[in-house]
Amino acid sequence: MTSFDGVAELGGETVAGAIVVVLAVLIARRATGRGVTARPIIAASLAGLLALSVALHLRGVGSALAQSGRGHVSAQTGLESCVNESLSGAPVAPRAVGFLAWVKRRLPDGARYVVSPYEGLPDGWCLTTVLLPALPATGAERFEWTLALGSIPAEMQAKIAHHDPNVRVYSPGYALEFDRQP
Repeated sequence: MTSFDGVAELGGETVAGAIVVVLAVLIARRATGRGVTARPIIAASLAGLLALSVALHLRGVGSALAQSGRGHVSAQTGLESCVNESLSGAPVAPRAVGFLAWVKRRLPDGARYVVSPYEGLPDGWCLTTVLLPALPATGAERFEWTLALGSIPAEMQAKIAHHDPNVRVYSPGYALEFDRQP
């Protein structure tokens, strides 16, 4: 039982509490001889309605929090989920999560990489986040690593055919090349 499970039952108790507050204000005003005016009744009623509203809204928040806590999604799982996001809901690149984890283990901290060919999926920000602390090269910036994500370019295929030790193949369509540029 979460701390919010009992909030649903507070509805009637909250209304009763608001009525008690209104009555207490009326009795206090009468006892002090100040008379009963509309202003304290309105103020007490608004306070009671506010308490009721908060109680009812907390019930929904508590339920959502309790449900999300049951999932226990790790930070890594959250990062990797962006790799398979698409507008249609179908996985974008089924092997990409495993490939990117494999690449991440091989890229040194601060390494610069490019994705070739890059077709826009998975999202560039997603790739950047998943592969941190390695960073994508931009513009004419120097890079040491080339990732083939989904299809391997002809130049890299030729290097694979010649057993170039700087090119590692993860699976069909997925490869990583170490390339020192001058």
